[in-house]
Amino acid sequence: SIGGEQACEQVTASDGSNCVWCTGTHAPSACLSTKDAKIADDKFGLSCPSVNEDVTTEEVEVSDQPNIDPGMIDTTCFMAAFNAENAEEACGTTEAQDGSQCVWCETQGDTMGACLHSKQAEIADGKYGLSCPSEKVATYVDTDRD
Repeated sequence: SIGGEQACEQVTASDGSNCVWCTGTHAPSACLSTKDAKIADDKFGLSCPSVNEDVTTEEVEVSDQPNIDPGMIDTTCFMAAFNAENAEEACGTTEAQDGSQCVWCETQGDTMGACLHSKQAEIADGKYGLSCPSEKVATYVDTDRD
């Protein structure tokens, strides 16, 4: 995106932390909060080098965060689509760890998208260029098209 990395470094996340530019090797690059960048670094095909340089706080361990909803850190949906030939179709037939249906979020103005847990999709909808249907919308993908 135009000015992605430079713009990211000038933004403050909603939690008050500086935003961090994470370069994608097998995924699109992303601008994340410091906390999210620490979690995503070296995962999902993202490399967030400035996290280790700029942040001096303690390591973020999910086990130390008892109030984190498991759906928010469930990567089952993302990885099912990431590893599939047809990501949208794989998303429509995959369930998250808690048994809920994965949600396909379309990227505005592009053919790409992201497969997310329904709780992740609620937060991502309208952000990051994603449009995610609500849980009430059927996510069934008809694979028997004529």
